[in-house]
Formats: sequence, structure tokens, C-alpha cells
Amino acid sequence: MSSTEVTNPRGKAAAKTTPAPAPAPTPGFSYIAAGLQERADYIARLAPSTILPTAYRGNAANAFVAAETGAALGLEPLQALASIAVINGRATLSSDLMAAVIRRAGHTLRIVENSPESVTATLIRADDKKFEFTVTWDKEKAVKAGLWGQRGPWSQYPTQMLRARAITEVARQGASEALMGMIYSPEDFGATMTETGEVIEAEIVDETPAPTPAAAKQEATRRPAAAPSQPATLNKPLTPAQASVAKGLETLSFTQAAYADLCKRCLGQIVAVTALNDEQAATLHAELIAIYNSGRARPTPEPAPEVEGEIVDETATIFDYDTDPNGGGAA
Repeated sequence: MSSTEVTNPRGKAAAKTTPAPAPAPTPGFSYIAAGLQERADYIARLAPSTILPTAYRGNAANAFVAAETGAALGLEPLQALASIAVINGRATLSSDLMAAVIRRAGHTLRIVENSPESVTATLIRADDKKFEFTVTWDKEKAVKAGLWGQRGPWSQYPTQMLRARAITEVARQGASEALMGMIYSPEDFGATMTETGEVIEAEIVDETPAPTPAAAKQEATRRPAAAPSQPATLNKPLTPAQASVAKGLETLSFTQAAYADLCKRCLGQIVAVTALNDEQAATLHAELIAIYNSGRARPTPEPAPEVEGEIVDETATIFDYDTDPNGGGAA
């Protein structure tokens, strides 16, 4: 801004005033430009947030992997945490994120909904506009893949699921370099997703090789078979919500393995009872109630030695405790 000059009507020189320069704006935090420790600290502060996808709540390690993966793709952490899922230690991209990265790289991606049961994705590379990669996912293809009619998203919004499959397949075919090798979606690892792309259930694969029959037999002779056990607890009191889950596990005679399977199905990760937050505990509590009341298959504990005692009517409601949204207290 130029200085202003005020002239004295009698011809004398007037005083000149120059405004002070405005202070330079303070730059905001840049995840990509920050050092490793700063990035780790930043993600550790985000992880406890309850608005993050379930797989990242309270899990700073998984959230850090997702954020670093997003940084490699040029994404801010919150964008990455909303669209990247870490399953079996591998970062996977949602179909919408794949589409965004492909288009940002300059390639053309067209999605056409032919009908509620058919979606076509066409990719035209920026460096070869004369060739088109085209993939169509329809009901027939989904049936052959064993997906059509499955419980969950494939029954609730099949067209959206067909769209996601078409995008991920054409992305792998025509623009894998734009995805920097991250060509898998959560569904490729058996995950179930919501319509908005959040993972609600994921199969965690144990990659430890199974022992040979001879090795298993030798191991069995060295140590006695372990009795069913409940998830390990720490020496600290349980919250009311955690206590509700603990009572449900005890009532249903859940083993450690059965509890792990329950966590994978409901939370997408294994969380110890003593580490459950109220929301996670309420989710497991509701599922345990549903298992008991619906008569679903329950884990079979090892038979206990017969003793004389009172005969209990198994039809009676013995799994009756507070089911308020915060987990309640054990009855």
C-alpha cells in the first residue's frame, strides 16, 4: 500500500505517514512436511477420537500406517483415515479413493449404471487415449463370485457394491501405477463395508503355518491341553460397560478364541475386555445378548465332571442385565 501525502494549503511540506506492514500469517501444520516424531504424535492425538472409523479408534499404530499410506498418495491424514483400511497388515483403498487418485493422475474414469443390476467402469489413460479399459459387474458376475444376496451390503445396496467392484477391477487393469501398488480394496480381504465405504467387519487371517501332524502330536505330549479361558484381564477394576461384556462372556462360556472371533466380527479388530471403550463394549454387549436370545451356535466348553447339584432350567433367562447404550452394569 503506497504512503499518503497531506499537503498544507500554505505550501509547506506535509508529513508523510506509512502504515506498518501486516504480520505474516503463521503457517499451519503440514503432515507431509513434518518430521517422523511430529507425525507420530499428531496421529496419536487423533486416534482416541470417536468419529474415526472403528478400526482406528484407540489404535494409533493402524491409524499411523493409514496416514503414511495416504501421505504417499498426497492425501491429508483425515482423508486417508476416512478412505484407507488396514487389513491383515496391508493398506487397502476404498473404491471412491481409487477413483479420486486415478482422476487426479490425469486419467479419465467413467462410471455408467446400466441398470440396478449392472454397472460399467471405463478407464482411458492420459498417455493412451485411443485405448479403453472396460469392466462390467452385473448380477450374473456377482452370483458366480458368491457375492450376490450375501447378508449385509450386497443385500441392502447391491448397485453400490457392483459399482465398487467395477472401479477397483478397472483400476488394477489400467492405472496401477497411480495407486502406487495399493491395488486392493477391503473387500478383497473378505471385509464387509457400509455404503459410505467404512469397514464394519473384516476377516483377520492367521498367516502362521499349521504344524504337521507329527509336530502337533509331539507338542501335545509335552504339555497338557489348555482349558478354555476368558480373555486376560489386567489388575484394574472394570468399567460398568466392560463388566457387562465380561458377564456375557462368562454366561455363554466363551473361550479366548471365541472372544477373538467376536471382536473381529463386531469391531474389525481384537480388543481386550479391559481396553474396550464404552462404545465398543456396548457393541459387543448387544451382540452377546443377541447370541443368547436367538439361540445361535455358542462355543462348546469342555465337559465338566458330573457332580450332584441343582438342575438348572436352561430356558430361564439367566443372561439378563442392563442393556442401556453405554453398556450398563452387570446384574
